[in-house]
Amino acid sequence: MAESYFFSIITRHPFKIRAAKGDLLINSTFFADLSKAATMLNRKLGAFTIPSLIVQGLEDTAVTPAMTRSAFSIMPRDEQHVLVEIPGATHGFEGESLDKLIATSTEWIEKYIERPSA
Repeated sequence: MAESYFFSIITRHPFKIRAAKGDLLINSTFFADLSKAATMLNRKLGAFTIPSLIVQGLEDTAVTPAMTRSAFSIMPRDEQHVLVEIPGATHGFEGESLDKLIATSTEWIEKYIERPSA
């Protein structure tokens, strides 16, 4: 109910947000385009074949664990696609959580990097 009310307001009264590269018009077309982009992203994530490591801080409020889990759930389920969650880590990864991020990433990179033969 609240969502349809919001869209009816946006349709009748679009608004602009000032941005560095020009105004962004927020209207019903903006949300339709956003929905199309999300659908395309879901298709791309579902077909993602490149080994992928996602490291998520459990205290991140910019990109929440729920958002990351939702995106990760669309990706192929195999050993090449891994989600690591770090307790206590925020979006900026500091202190011990930064150490864990670096160690996890280094281990992942070493697993998949191609080394030249000697």
